Amino acid sequence: FTNSAPTLLVEVEGMSGIEASEVSYAGYMQDGEAYQHSTLVKRQIVIKFHLMAFEVNELLKLRSVVNKVFNPKLGNGTLYYSYQGVQRKIVCVPDGTPVMPLRGGATDCEGEIILLAHEPYWLDIDETRIDIAVWRYAFSFPLIVPKKGIAMGYKEPSLISNVYNNGDVECGMTIEFAAKGTVENPSLLNIDTGQYIKIKKTMVAGEKIIVNTRYNNKRVISEVATIQTNIMNYLDLDSTFLQLDVGDNLFRYDAESNLNQLEVSIKYTQRYLGV
Repeated sequence: FTNSAPTLLVEVEGMSGIEASEVSYAGYMQDGEAYQHSTLVKRQIVIKFHLMAFEVNELLKLRSVVNKVFNPKLGNGTLYYSYQGVQRKIVCVPDGTPVMPLRGGATDCEGEIILLAHEPYWLDIDETRIDIAVWRYAFSFPLIVPKKGIAMGYKEPSLISNVYNNGDVECGMTIEFAAKGTVENPSLLNIDTGQYIKIKKTMVAGEKIIVNTRYNNKRVISEVATIQTNIMNYLDLDSTFLQLDVGDNLFRYDAESNLNQLEVSIKYTQRYLGV
């Protein structure tokens, strides 16, 4: 839907503003209540539009396309938003089929679609990737090698990195441990909270361990030569599926042997309360 024919966007409701459900409790003889926390309910987005055609048959085809795209039987889809340089997306499902009443002989019609976003946050279009521990290439072509030799690459010297969450709420992430050689028991520590995640496994050269800490999608996967294996049972029992707080998050990576053979990357998608 755009600001021009044949699919003219008329109005959108629910892009910002989410109803909150507040949880509180009262003790014996307590005046008032003690606030505990708030949770956000699912978001409802109402899209009102105008279909405009030159012929009735063309209008019927437009209506058919809208019905196919916003078919609730297809399950969740992704709604993309772009305006004045702000780009966001949200996962939602149609709450019923689109309403598009016809008028006899007319070549245009008004329409309305109701979408439900069970996770009410708007997301960045692309993930943010931070390489905490990685080898950097130190040469380029054309290449001139001096007599004393040349460094082909170097490891980032700092074990600590700041991951900044510019969203409105905390978010999960994907942590990727990559072994260039044998690495024993890789881990990632949140310096501010003391929470950590640790995999009690000896990694072989070329192996990746992928940890997803996102809500409803938590998993620990080992990948060797494109073959993936669930290794949740290798997770240290005191580990926490780390989340990114709003703002700065200081992390330190580690391993019990061959730390210099370990690369660590973090990928995350910032979440927003509205657009």
